[in-house]
Amino acid sequence: MGFPERFIAWVGLLYKGLVSKILVNGHLSKAVNIYSGVRQGCPLSPLLYVACIEPLAQILRRDKWIKGLDVPGTGGLTATCALYMDDVTLLATDVLSVRRALDLTDWYGRASGAKLNRNKSEAQLFGPWDRVDIGPGTGESSSRPHIT
Repeated sequence: MGFPERFIAWVGLLYKGLVSKILVNGHLSKAVNIYSGVRQGCPLSPLLYVACIEPLAQILRRDKWIKGLDVPGTGGLTATCALYMDDVTLLATDVLSVRRALDLTDWYGRASGAKLNRNKSEAQLFGPWDRVDIGPGTGESSSRPHIT
């Protein structure tokens, strides 16, 4: 993403040898090594998350095979995804677009180490979707099928 080497070095220094302790019922655990993720409550954490998730958003926005929603009054602009905090919402108009987005998300995950939690993912269908068959293990026809 073009971050200066000095910035990357500073972030690396902040996270080098990171340990944490867990407080449960007034008792503090031994130090636990932290090998991945960001510090909860750290002001830098949301910015690091945005820097890490933005490449996925760019991939979804620029992919010519994903058909997004037309945005009225914009002269033909379409929206393919929306991000808020740690949620990514795909705005797709057909099943092939959903499949393509899931494939790209899997590819992004292999490259970045991020993973889509399919147990917490679901589809909200609007319009003439009479059957959902997103991929292996799917095919529910309810109004809120889970992504598997």
